Amino acid sequence: MMQSVKPSFAKTLKQSVMAYAFNIFGIAAGTIVAYHSGLFDRAPWAVVIYPPILSARGVIG
Repeated sequence: MMQSVKPSFAKTLKQSVMAYAFNIFGIAAGTIVAYHSGLFDRAPWAVVIYPPILSARGVIG
């Protein structure tokens, strides 16, 4: 019984890690764009709030 559970868990873990990796790349790309657009110069607090907004947007959309 345990052997049938492990492949399913491994498959789910692999898919979760892949989805998380793409989310990190999206946050990094969005942060680079925001940095070059001058957003962080105009609103320094955006450094703290910008990644969660991008992450939530990715989960919703």
